[in-house]
Amino acid sequence: DGDEWDDGIDCDGPYLWRLMIAGPHQGAGVGRRVVEMVKQRLRRRGYATLYTSYGLGEGSPEGFYRRLGFVPTGGFFGDEVEVCTTL
Repeated sequence: DGDEWDDGIDCDGPYLWRLMIAGPHQGAGVGRRVVEMVKQRLRRRGYATLYTSYGLGEGSPEGFYRRLGFVPTGGFFGDEVEVCTTL
């Protein structure tokens, strides 16, 4: 489950850390399906929000997360923009 994992990230709910999809599979809906499965599991466990973060610039997954309903919280994790979505 990873519930006991402490990576030093302090946020108000579950945090999706480093979702990576291999290049040949990007754009095929794999990442979207993974995030939807994670959201579904978290909803069943009673969570209301999912957090993640991303860097900006070339290759940024900003558009991907925005299409999935993630919005900036105004916070940062280091130099990464913190975003969240309701479950």
